[in-house]
Amino acid sequence: MRRFIAMLLCFALLLPGFAINARADGEVTIPTPPETDQGIEESSAITVANLRGVQELIAQRKFSLAQGKGFAAEYGNNLVDRIKGTNARVIGDSNVKNGADRIILGRDGSNVLIQTKYYNSAKATFASGFDSNGVYKYLDKNGYPMQFEVPKNQYDDIVVLMREKITNGKVPGVTDPEEATNIVRKGNLTFKQAENLAKAGTFESLKYDSVNGIVVGLYAFGLDTAINYILYRLGGEDRKDAIAQASKGGLQAGGIMFGAYVLASQFTKTGIAKDLFKPTAEILTQKLGPQFAERFLSVFGKQVVVEGGETVAEAAKTQVANTMRFQAFLAVAIVVVSEIPDFVNLFRGRISKTQFVKNLAVAVATAGAATAGGVLGGMLGSLIPGPGTAIGAVVGGGAFGFAGHLAADWLADYIAPDDSDKMYNIVQDEFAELCDEYLVNEDEAKVIADKIGQMLDSDTLMDMYQSKDREEFIRNRIEPVFAEKATERDFVEMPTEEEMRLSLLDTMEGLIFIH
Repeated sequence: MRRFIAMLLCFALLLPGFAINARADGEVTIPTPPETDQGIEESSAITVANLRGVQELIAQRKFSLAQGKGFAAEYGNNLVDRIKGTNARVIGDSNVKNGADRIILGRDGSNVLIQTKYYNSAKATFASGFDSNGVYKYLDKNGYPMQFEVPKNQYDDIVVLMREKITNGKVPGVTDPEEATNIVRKGNLTFKQAENLAKAGTFESLKYDSVNGIVVGLYAFGLDTAINYILYRLGGEDRKDAIAQASKGGLQAGGIMFGAYVLASQFTKTGIAKDLFKPTAEILTQKLGPQFAERFLSVFGKQVVVEGGETVAEAAKTQVANTMRFQAFLAVAIVVVSEIPDFVNLFRGRISKTQFVKNLAVAVATAGAATAGGVLGGMLGSLIPGPGTAIGAVVGGGAFGFAGHLAADWLADYIAPDDSDKMYNIVQDEFAELCDEYLVNEDEAKVIADKIGQMLDSDTLMDMYQSKDREEFIRNRIEPVFAEKATERDFVEMPTEEEMRLSLLDTMEGLIFIH
């Protein structure tokens, strides 16, 4: 009993010298999880890729028309040629009467002009190449026949028909019937494949959009990776780690653009998007005037093309309105794709409905600001010859997108706190309780807090939100860190009875008088 009383008295006297609760002075806190929000580099990359994707969507706008399979054949055949390594381009949008639909640029400087015709029968396809007098009408500037590209499954029959026409003198500049094989070009697609290419949901259509989606995605991947690499290197990362981290971010940006482009392109082929955003785009174009229209189109590498009897101003209005529509459409697709993980987490109960709405609102604001900034930056940059447009789009898209994200995020946080903030408060409370239970001093608490901070990524916090007992969930995760730290403490040998007695005599000398 005397030993117990002596030990208790000594402990009470020495107690003020210990820091038992690490949070008592308010200095030790759990590091917050790293931010995973969209940064300026991702906004820049996606904006530039958006501009490229819009060009592809504009090219496909005619796929949903009655003669859409003909346009699909042009772009489908052109894509296959490019995959094979041929420098092929579609030039039919120039609307020159009897002009070529495609051109192949040879390395030796020679050019091959191609007229693409796709109808449901060999006779109908062949007849489309001749005028009312039965004379072949697609000639180059030297009067020599352009190549006549036809469905792969109709090639043999059309070669036979072309031989007959040459024999009858109906093909200018050609007298040898065997030249038919040089004039008639076997398409890479059959008529049915071209027909399916113009429809949504078919194998050919999805394959075509996926290939183009990869190209668009590579724009985002390359730019995002390059910007991230520079930032990591400036931040002190070595070359190997910087490459690994930068490419990870680039894959995310590229994946978003790939999915967004395929989604937007498939939806475009349904024809539903024909008049989407059209009234707003036309009113805005009319208000801003023809100079704006010309500068706007230059950002997308296009010029005003006059069709029929319309004026230049009318043509510019129509083309800018179409471009705006597709850009808005692709921006919506980007938001949808980027929010798929949040939707899945909402469905699984890993985030709240409030958090989902907040994330969606921030994504919409970011995409809208980045899109507007990219266009404005590109328009200003186009005043500088050379790469000015691209540089302006990168800077404008990144700056506006980042600013829009910050503003929307701040406003959303002002309205309601994030799920992660609520979970983080629970972590802090459990951390404080465990510090008391394990008698953690301040130095130990700092080490433990750093380890716990590394554990608290976004997935952990979402799993915590999903759990039925969040306090128990996080305690089971972080208590082993406390236990491990406790095992590292030096063994403390208790003082002997004689040491305690002598210490107490010294401590209480002059304080206690025995009468």
